[in-house]
This record gives sequence, structure tokens and C-alpha cells, in this order.
Amino acid sequence: MSAEAIAATEGWFQRRGVPHFIQNYNAREDILTRAMPFLVLALLLEAFLFVNPSLPWWVNVLVVGFVLLLIPGIWAGLNFLRGRRLLALPQRVGWVEVAVYLVLPGALAATLDLNWTHLFSLMFFNAVILAVIFAVVSYGLLPILGWAGLLLVRNVRDVAGLFARALPLLLLFVTFLFITEEVWRVAGGLEDALLGLLVGLFVVVTGAFLVSRLPGEIGELETFDSSQRVEGLVRGTPAEELAMDARALRLDAPLSRRQWLNAGLVVLFSLTLQVAFVSVVLGAFFVAFGVIAMDEALVRDWIGQEPQVLLSIDDGTGTVLTLAHVKVAVFLTAFSAFYFTVSIVTNADYRAQFFEDVVRDLRQALAVRTVYVSATEQDAATEVEVAAGR
Repeated sequence: MSAEAIAATEGWFQRRGVPHFIQNYNAREDILTRAMPFLVLALLLEAFLFVNPSLPWWVNVLVVGFVLLLIPGIWAGLNFLRGRRLLALPQRVGWVEVAVYLVLPGALAATLDLNWTHLFSLMFFNAVILAVIFAVVSYGLLPILGWAGLLLVRNVRDVAGLFARALPLLLLFVTFLFITEEVWRVAGGLEDALLGLLVGLFVVVTGAFLVSRLPGEIGELETFDSSQRVEGLVRGTPAEELAMDARALRLDAPLSRRQWLNAGLVVLFSLTLQVAFVSVVLGAFFVAFGVIAMDEALVRDWIGQEPQVLLSIDDGTGTVLTLAHVKVAVFLTAFSAFYFTVSIVTNADYRAQFFEDVVRDLRQALAVRTVYVSATEQDAATEVEVAAGR
């Protein structure tokens, strides 16, 4: 089996945001090594936290310069001890590198100002950064966002068409709500924090609905009924060569928990990005509709207080954009986004035009994984046979 084709397939997994489809994908050799440049950059930026306004400028320059030189110096020292090029990226990241990242800034800060609380606060801060970068790199969140963005651009016409079809149904409910005094009195008069909590509730409920649908959606895509189906899906990918060389394809290779989570994130991020696009369009529509239909006097009567004017259009009609307009628009947009999300997942017409694009690309990734798993298992079996023959 071609080692180049296997490596190219693994690179394809990385670019498509499903790195956990790679066999033996682990933290020390695959995740932290790729995260190390970001962690070093974070350390270099933290050097400027040592600036003390009460000290002369030249002292601050010396301190920051010392820290900026110390970090690459430690990196080079570790490489020297392990017999690698001084500035080479590590092939494996262990506890030593992680401990240096977590402890070094806090220890330096505590030593310079003799305040050891800085040690623990910076350790906690760096631990949070490490956890975020680890999650982003581990599950390929940046490639997922890039792929989802390309999918949105590619299908923006279909999304706009779907939006046009869904808009009349939304307006059937929302128009009556928008011109109802009670909605303006409730939503327009809400404090910012309460409005944020209300919108957050819609977001949580929408997310919970999507997550509850993922097991069924991915479960239907996880296995394939024929080799011909798999071979058709992998055409044009690096796995096409592997499919031609494979003696047999393992069509029932189950996803591990991390692989399932990685696949679920692909679907979740893609849907979230496209629903966010539709929500922005809806929000703009609601704001424009409110500015045209509700003048300042009407808004004042409905919310029961003087509205906060954000923008006044001096055209003699009293047209204004108030904070109440924005709050009501945000509230109705959150409600509409939830309705729209449920529709695109459960309604057959919407699903065929919108959701199937996401599912189709994930199905291709799962087909590539099927070929890749079959190829790597055959390689392992061949190595065992060769070893036994010796």
C-alpha cells in the first residue's frame, strides 16, 4: 500500500476538520506538537505583562527583552539535550514542555515582584489557554470553520432561496408579534443582561435540539452497504488510490467516541454558521421594518418610557432607530432562528436543499475513513505476515 497515499489521506483529514479519523492520533505526537507554536506565541505575548509603569522605561525594556530571549533559549536548550536542531519543532511534547509553559511565566512574575500569588494566577490563566488551544487543534475547529465558510459561500444562493421560502412562514408569526404592544413592552424594556439571558436560552435550546439529532444523523452515515458506494464517494480524494489497491473494504468499522464527536462538530459548526447567516438577514429585516413602521412617539407609548434614540433620520417623518427597535429585533431573531433550525432539520423540503449539503460532505469523509482504515489494517496484517515469514 502506498505510504504517500496514506499520508496524503491523513493530510486530507486535517484539512477537512476531522483529524481524529487518523489512526493512532494522540496528544503528545499529533496535537501538542501542532499546538506548540501557538503556545510559544502566547508566552511571548505574556512577556509584556511584566511591564511595570512605576519603573523606568529602560528597566521595563530589559525585563521584557530578558523574557523574550529566555523563552526561545529554553526551547533551544530542550532541543539540544534531545539531540535535535536548536529551533526545530518537537516531534513529541511531554510533561516537561507542558510544565515549562504553565509554570515559567508565573515563576518569573513571582520572582521579579516577590508576589507569589502571581504564580498561581498565571498558571491558571495559561492552563485555560492550553485547554482552549488543545481543543481547537485536537478537533480541527479552524479547518471546520474554513470548510463551513466555503460551504456557505458555495451554497449562498440556495440558503437565500431557502430563506425566501421560510420567510413567509416566519412572517405569519412574527409580523403580528412585531406590531404587538405587549412584545415591545416586554422585549423593548428588558435590561441588557436579561435580554442576553433570554437570547442565551434560545441558543441553548437550539443547540440542545441539534445535539439530540446528531446520533441519528451520524449513525445513518457511519456504515456503507456496498464497496461500490464507497469507491464512488472517494473519487477525487487522496483515498482513491487506496481504494484501487485495497483487497477488501471494511464497511462496518465503527467510530470511536472521539471520532464521533469530531464528526458531530463538523455538522454542528456547519449548521450553526449557516443559521447565523440567516439570522443576520432576519435581524436586519426586523430592524428595517421597525424603523419604517414605528416612529418615536409610537415606541414611547408602547414601551412606557422615553426611548433611547440611536439614530435619527431627519426627513420630517420622525423616523428613528431606538434601542427598543434593536432589542425587539434581537428577541424575534432568536425566536426565528430556533424555528428555522427546527425546520431545516425536520422539514423534508428544507432538509433536501440545506441540510443534505452538510450530510453529503460528511458522508464523503466517512467513506474516505472506511478506505483509510481498510488500507492501514491491511498494511499492519502484511507486516505481521512478513515478520512471521522471517
